[in-house]
Amino acid sequence: MSTGELLRIVRQIKGLPQKAIANKLGIKQPAYYKWEKSKSVKGEKLERFLKAANCSKTEFEQIEKFSPAII
Repeated sequence: MSTGELLRIVRQIKGLPQKAIANKLGIKQPAYYKWEKSKSVKGEKLERFLKAANCSKTEFEQIEKFSPAII
């Protein structure tokens, strides 16, 4: 599963529409859409997303671990 797909799953679990998370990130919704379609989101982008989604690294890792069961 790509990191972009995990961003989508976390966003949906948190109940945030793309526009809301994009606003929290200070970007436009089409730009955020590209994040979710990306194969790999790393470093600062991932940190920014986790903060905007109010998601800890531990929570993200747990979702990543169990994501096949979530989908």
